[in-house]
Amino acid sequence: MIGYGFLLISVILIIATLIVSAKTRKQANEGKQRKSSGTLSQNTIDMLKDEKGIYYQGEAFDSDIEKLEHDIEKLEKENKIWEMKFSFVCSKRENATILEKNGENLNALKIYLENIDFCENKATKLNYNNYAHDINRAIILYSKTNQHEVLKGFLSKLITRYKNEKECQDWIKRLSKLQ
Repeated sequence: MIGYGFLLISVILIIATLIVSAKTRKQANEGKQRKSSGTLSQNTIDMLKDEKGIYYQGEAFDSDIEKLEHDIEKLEKENKIWEMKFSFVCSKRENATILEKNGENLNALKIYLENIDFCENKATKLNYNNYAHDINRAIILYSKTNQHEVLKGFLSKLITRYKNEKECQDWIKRLSKLQ
């Protein structure tokens, strides 16, 4: 559920740290962090080196900062889109849960199936973990509403589409019991 969002936030934090570090290196290159003795501190010198021991200087350094800032903007936009889509899915899921608690299983099932369709076909940044709950609830509600033939097709589709997910073995067992 938190997979893609957490990844994006982590990447944004790493890039932001790199930008701050890069700006510090740039200031050091410009002589803004010189000690009163006129020499750079050892920490500042270490910050100016990349992993190969090369010092950052000039236009290439500035273009690296610009590229990082552009990457951060792009990731922030992607994260906002993911957040909006996931919030939409969670909102509908809450409605389905309320319907299910009120005994309106068919209406709840319809919402869970809409969520699954949205996540699989329309929300490209949402992955399986973002809607696995909806899949599991749909399976349970198909059983509760005695729609066993539809459940067979649904399970077959899931097994084909998500063969690498840990729940796949459970779906195979459940399908074999239905046949």
